[in-house]
Amino acid sequence: TRLPRRLLSGKGEIGVCLSVKSTINPLCGILGGQTNHGDSRLLKKAPKLKKSPRSREFNAYSDHQRAEVIVAYLFKGRQHRQIDGEVLGLDPDVSRGWQAMGILHYLGLVNSHKGYFQNLTLDKAISELQAEDENAFSEIIAYLRQHPGR
Repeated sequence: TRLPRRLLSGKGEIGVCLSVKSTINPLCGILGGQTNHGDSRLLKKAPKLKKSPRSREFNAYSDHQRAEVIVAYLFKGRQHRQIDGEVLGLDPDVSRGWQAMGILHYLGLVNSHKGYFQNLTLDKAISELQAEDENAFSEIIAYLRQHPGR
């Protein structure tokens, strides 16, 4: 049974402690990662999306390319210029990361989202976004679902 418990981390952030034990571990999340009390983890609230109305870069690329851009940013913590070069096949010295940035900002992904899901699987990230606010993150979830790495 998973029992949620809101708590403050050492930085004053509110998170949710989930424990697979029948009792809630009061140190869950404060110690970080695994504890000897089961599979416990502090889930920080995902940063809010800050959507930009500019769609030019977003519209210029396929759904597959958009999904790759999102994964490179959220899971690998790549910089905009790196994404332009590695994912979109552009010369990053010429594009300067503007294409990746345009795609990400149109979807609402900003610096606070960069690398947010490092060390998580696509399916786990989807589950966390659904639990957080499925409506707000529905577009991101759709792109993660269609990514071939799933």
